[in-house]
Amino acid sequence: TFASEELTSSSELEDRPAVQVGDPFTKKMVMEASFEIMDEIEVSGVKDLGGGGLTCCISELVAKCDNGARVSLEAIPLREEGMTPYEIMLSESQERMIFVMAPDDVEAAMEICRKYELPAAVIGEVTDTGRMIVESEGEGIAGLPAKLLADPPVGEREARKAQRPEGQGGGKHRPL
Repeated sequence: TFASEELTSSSELEDRPAVQVGDPFTKKMVMEASFEIMDEIEVSGVKDLGGGGLTCCISELVAKCDNGARVSLEAIPLREEGMTPYEIMLSESQERMIFVMAPDDVEAAMEICRKYELPAAVIGEVTDTGRMIVESEGEGIAGLPAKLLADPPVGEREARKAQRPEGQGGGKHRPL
């Protein structure tokens, strides 16, 4: 793990953090662009990409309306090359938003993003299937009900007090 690795002068470039550090300027540009998009375009849904990445964000957006989604991995702007589909769909992202809008409004939203010098892409579409399908090179590589991803069942387990072997515990502290 990272905690046990040797740090060198090139570690910063080699070992990117699992959680990105925020960029205040980009955050401001994303906020300004988002407000402008919502003022100028009829948006059906909007969400920031945080913990859980695209998987969480997209499934929550579409499940609320009993919809599904089809997502194309190749269309997603990446922070670095060579990311696996798993990493793309689950990586936490700072200063990123996802919008749901009519196809006719996409170009106007893209123009606003260009104005603020922000990367933007159409990464998929909302469907009426109720399933979230992830595609790579045109082939489905993952597919689950969006509601299952957005609101998974909570398992209940029986709890009981641990049994200690004879002669252990009893409230006495022992030196290590």
